[in-house]
Amino acid sequence: MNRATLALLFTDIEGSTRMLQRLGERFADVISEHHRVMRTAIRVAGGCEVHTAGDSFFAVFEHAGDAIECAASAQREFATVEWPGGEAPRVRMGIHAGVPSISDGEFVGIDVHRAARVMSVAYGGQVLLTDAVVGLLGSAVPVRDLGYHRLKDLSAPEHLFQLIAPDLDGEFPSLRSLNRSNLPTPAHPLVGRQDEMVRALDLLSQEVVRLLTLLGPGGAGKTRLSIELAAHAIAGYRDGAWIVPLAPIPDQGLMVAELARVLEIDPVRGEPLRQTLITKVAEREILLVLDNFEHLLDATGVVADLLAAAPRLDVLCTSREPLRIRGEHRMEIGSMPVGDASELFLQRAAAVRPELSTDAEDRAAVERICLRLDGLPLALEMAAPRIAMFSPRVLETRLAERLELPEGPRDLPERLRTLRATIDWSYQLLADAEQALFASLAPFIGGVRIDSAEAIWGQASTGRLISLAEKSLLGRREDRDQEPRVWMLETIREFAIERAAADGRIDRAAQEHADHYYEQTEQAAPQLHGAEQRSWLLRLEQEQANLRAALDYFAEHDPTRAVRMAANLEWFWVVQGYAFEGLSRLTDVLARAPVDVPDRGRALAAAGQLALKVGDAEGAQPLLVEALSLARRDGDERLAAHALSHLGWGAEALSDHDSAERHHIEAIASARRAGDGSALRVALNNYAVMQARRGNLGAARPMLEESLELARRRGQSSEIALTGANLATLALETGDLDAADALAAEALARAREIDSRPMIAHTLVTQAEISLGRDELDRASGQIGAAIDALKSVYDLESATSLLSLAGTLAAIRHQPMRAATLWAAADRGRERVRLAEAPNIVLLRGRWQAQARADAPNEENWNAAWRAGGELSAEDALELALGATGAVGGDIDME
Repeated sequence: MNRATLALLFTDIEGSTRMLQRLGERFADVISEHHRVMRTAIRVAGGCEVHTAGDSFFAVFEHAGDAIECAASAQREFATVEWPGGEAPRVRMGIHAGVPSISDGEFVGIDVHRAARVMSVAYGGQVLLTDAVVGLLGSAVPVRDLGYHRLKDLSAPEHLFQLIAPDLDGEFPSLRSLNRSNLPTPAHPLVGRQDEMVRALDLLSQEVVRLLTLLGPGGAGKTRLSIELAAHAIAGYRDGAWIVPLAPIPDQGLMVAELARVLEIDPVRGEPLRQTLITKVAEREILLVLDNFEHLLDATGVVADLLAAAPRLDVLCTSREPLRIRGEHRMEIGSMPVGDASELFLQRAAAVRPELSTDAEDRAAVERICLRLDGLPLALEMAAPRIAMFSPRVLETRLAERLELPEGPRDLPERLRTLRATIDWSYQLLADAEQALFASLAPFIGGVRIDSAEAIWGQASTGRLISLAEKSLLGRREDRDQEPRVWMLETIREFAIERAAADGRIDRAAQEHADHYYEQTEQAAPQLHGAEQRSWLLRLEQEQANLRAALDYFAEHDPTRAVRMAANLEWFWVVQGYAFEGLSRLTDVLARAPVDVPDRGRALAAAGQLALKVGDAEGAQPLLVEALSLARRDGDERLAAHALSHLGWGAEALSDHDSAERHHIEAIASARRAGDGSALRVALNNYAVMQARRGNLGAARPMLEESLELARRRGQSSEIALTGANLATLALETGDLDAADALAAEALARAREIDSRPMIAHTLVTQAEISLGRDELDRASGQIGAAIDALKSVYDLESATSLLSLAGTLAAIRHQPMRAATLWAAADRGRERVRLAEAPNIVLLRGRWQAQARADAPNEENWNAAWRAGGELSAEDALELALGATGAVGGDIDME
């Protein structure tokens, strides 16, 4: 036997899911004994166990005879064991001989897949062999020739044999191959959909599930998925799996005739064909796939009668709306995740441009194309051929300009030739009221909550929305606060926009949309400083896309309302880490609105705070000065406190310490005069942090304690998190680690309660300081890593620079001097941009290890090179490097 050729054995337990349901907890004992038998047989036969998953084994052998001996020995042992619960597992096995490749320590290649597919068509107790195995051993092994069989995902039929050996069962039904079906062989393997496959197969394996309907919009890939599911599930049906394409069938009568034709049921003279069909199907054990049922909903009675008369019939249906008959189970099939969508797109693109090579920018463009097309398989299949003419980046631009996509593959049904046709087909089936509501939904990006829909269009809209969802023109999901939401795929929404424009509804729809989300911010603004902060932050987060669209609308049509709406969103942008976006929005609407707009002062103060958040102290000053001037003109002490507190922050960043001190003191006085607890809390916190940075811990503590008490009294989670973390840092700097730990733990819990990523990062920085102070390196590693993860999608330069300093210190402690130098240099560069001094404890920790790290460096030249590299890193790249110090990436960095 060629040394490169191996015998590949795959095994698993037939019907293990049903067995688990019958045995309950005793099934674990069955699996344990099953594993013992298999491992003993593999070891004795000289094989190597490659992989075990659940009740499945994959083993390899140098000699085909050894693999056969292993299989026969295991089957004999399975028949003699006294099994827990008294029920013996039936194990199916398949053996193939081939030359697998090894990649990253794993056996891969077509021969591995072939062996697994051979096993999948066997019955429990049966051992199947390929002709490659029989060809190696010849007459030395008794076998039964089972002929050629089509196997899932394999293009050519496979010649299969059954092992005949003493004490092994010899009689089995026909193999569970694709020979017992009319399932088409797809042109390409299924990409993605693994989660849907697992869920659907689990449902089909349950005895109570007789009808499973895959629901989704046209072009979502329901048909392709149903074929894959049927090919996987066919092993469980004695008489196979059969698909009936219903798209070209116009009525119930023709549907019955088509079912009889596909199932090879001949008419009986004098008997209605429907009755003949029911009688004959009742004798069979089959899986029936009814594809594209949505236009035949008046024929659901045929399906119900078949299920009632045929106890061994299961039906897998694809439709844009449910059948609504008793016993129906439904599963939504939506967009593909961007990773799977990109893989599908690139596979199809390679078919028209085999030489296509993509760099990182091209792959990013492909991902954006997939997002643009909502991960909808049909849209991706239609767009990918354009790669023959355009690069991914050019195609992305063309799509953004609403490139008219070409017709789909000519072998698709006519109604699937273009994505527009699939959507229009569903739209034309709607009642007039449903069409009107569909058009009104056009401006909603990311969907609309049911409570919002009722507020805009009345309670009657709920039933229509449900109807649209059942027709797969809307998706349905629950928001994180468990409120139901309906949404459109972007491709469907574009169609809705066109329909709304054609019907003269688009202007009214856009106004309704913008007015609703303006009112949402009016309700949210006062609550963002109160006990309902958590729920409103969550709601605004979920409505981001709609809020942006509404702001765009008002910026163009009503700048006065745009200014007020943007000012309402200030604290949302601050707490959730959208500083750049908020600043850009405020700058834009202020430039568009008249200078005497009523909410100009609020918007200026908000812009000033956000400018400080992004490190632009110079840009913040004139904004805050004008806001203060307007506040004093109008006698608005709350706004004055806001502007003064942040003027103090900005003056400190610009090293104007006297002005900073004066502004902070005036801010506290204005807040007290205003009687506004939230404004007072902010003013006290900001002044206390400045005092702590200057080493005045005694002055800082009472202000932070008062600030924390105010936050707790008002139930403001974000302020409790921020002020609590600052108090924890203060306790740490005075050496009270236990108090620091307790305060930081409370702060982190509050930050996570509202899912504020900047505050989560801020409190994790404090916890990492405490852990390093206690020499708990593993704990500090986890906290630094978690903080970096929290900052990935937000901008918080101050927390990022603190993290880089701590990660550098951790690297130094772990004797990674070059990484430490790079991270510290990156931290210093970030700190220069923030213009605020580092927390004293972080400086102390770093100072304790920097000299040692420099001594550990190979030489001065390498140290200097690492330092220069750190000074040139972007914040994002520096944070990625910092993950290495947490243990996510091992080793030090090399400097040339």
